Amino acid sequence: MKNFSNTLYLDPNCPIFSNSPNCIWLVSKDRDEILRALIAANGSKMLATEARKKMRLSRKVFSRLLDTQEDYIEIKPFHLHKNWQILVLK
Repeated sequence: MKNFSNTLYLDPNCPIFSNSPNCIWLVSKDRDEILRALIAANGSKMLATEARKKMRLSRKVFSRLLDTQEDYIEIKPFHLHKNWQILVLK
């Protein structure tokens, strides 16, 4: 059996579509790390819409993810289009 220690599937208490707080925390922890790695790989700056689409998240879920990342990610308006947001690693 392959070792997928960071995935949700190996924890017997966390089925794939569970609403358990522990399962949600595991998924959000992975998403936090993925988002920061994605921005770092893009030169520490990235458009929010581009990051959301690469992670394949809905707007609502991505917005909640950004709210939890206030200590690590700064959100700035794009200088050409003020409606667009740029994510910058702190």
